[in-house]
Amino acid sequence: MPRLFSSLQVDDLLTVEEGDRRHLFYEQMKEFFYAMRDIRPEEIDDSTLEEILEASDQLMVVIHKIRLKRKQQLDKEKGDKRFLL
Repeated sequence: MPRLFSSLQVDDLLTVEEGDRRHLFYEQMKEFFYAMRDIRPEEIDDSTLEEILEASDQLMVVIHKIRLKRKQQLDKEKGDKRFLL
């Protein structure tokens, strides 16, 4: 039962509103989550782990770019407001 409850919690966290462009990302993450739950620890050797980490690093680079762009936009907006009288 606890495993089912945690799966439902994850499903709830990954639910997005219609029109949210992130929905494909969330669906993909949900697929990854369930796939990783299905894999036994002994099935992941060093080579496979390296592949997983390389792929996740690529994803984190994209996420970092999005965050950096947001921060730069906020910094720009703050700078613009300093000179308003």
